[in-house]
Amino acid sequence: MNTMKTTVALLVGCTVSTLACNGSPSSDPDCQNPDLGSCGMACCKLEFAFSSASPESVHAALVTAVGGGGPDGRYSWQTTAEGTFGTFKLPEATYPYLYVGQAHHTTPFPDGTMVTSGPYTDTVNFAIYQDAARGNQTTLRGFSLSLINGALGDHGINYKSLLQVARQIKVVNSTLDWDMRHPDGSCPAK
Repeated sequence: MNTMKTTVALLVGCTVSTLACNGSPSSDPDCQNPDLGSCGMACCKLEFAFSSASPESVHAALVTAVGGGGPDGRYSWQTTAEGTFGTFKLPEATYPYLYVGQAHHTTPFPDGTMVTSGPYTDTVNFAIYQDAARGNQTTLRGFSLSLINGALGDHGINYKSLLQVARQIKVVNSTLDWDMRHPDGSCPAK
């Protein structure tokens, strides 16, 4: 009986450590880019440039990568201003972006406890566009913002939330290779 409790406790602890960026510093290599309120709250903006992919193929892979809970089971698509669920294709030649979308990502408390709606929820925005400065290369811009008032340190979870979606896109479609860029000063490497 004690062995079973110990095994369950270890499994829960291992699962939580893969979902959240716990500790300072975190031992998770994907949690080494904490943000200390560069957006007034903790946030992260990253761009993933796809060398030879159409906006449509990146969009399709993104929808699949986040759908069903995403790579860690903690993502949920949100309704767009246009009334669609998850993503929306913008009218051509009207906006710089071809597709936009928004999801919420939840992470547990450091001790592993979790309620249905959180406790920590981040908004993760996505925009897909063709970067004219880079030969119309398809680019996925991701922006993650901590939604808890006073979140001036995120232990790197906003960075990790974007990175794991980009990695999942590659799992969904193995032909979609990307290079990552930091377009601003958010979520800097330690």
